[in-house]
Amino acid sequence: MRYAQPELERIAHFIELDPFRIKEALRRGKCTFISRYFYNPGIYRVRNTETGKFENFAILIEKIESASYEDLVRDFGEDLVDESLWEGLSKKDHIYFYAFTLADIKRRPVEEAISWRSTKRREVSKRELLL
Repeated sequence: MRYAQPELERIAHFIELDPFRIKEALRRGKCTFISRYFYNPGIYRVRNTETGKFENFAILIEKIESASYEDLVRDFGEDLVDESLWEGLSKKDHIYFYAFTLADIKRRPVEEAISWRSTKRREVSKRELLL
């Protein structure tokens, strides 16, 4: 059985990425990120953390690894582990490392901004504003 490509607007789950990760994903087609939240493998819409707007693409989370601060210190030594990643968490709590690629989905067409200027000024009634 073959499934149709999902449309971007129909993807319900989203993930927030910073502008650096968004640019990296669009440039290379893949990227990684670290989060204290667990996301299942699958397709996610992308929301920009800086602007709060949804981007015109989705990602496919493929690989997930987790580690606690204590595990990494034991394996690599305290001088190689960034303690700030566990800020607000216990050193026994796990954080998650993700690898993702761009998802193959139907994107909506990019709309170009159209500039226009009204030559007539007209009053707008309160009723029109509520409609």
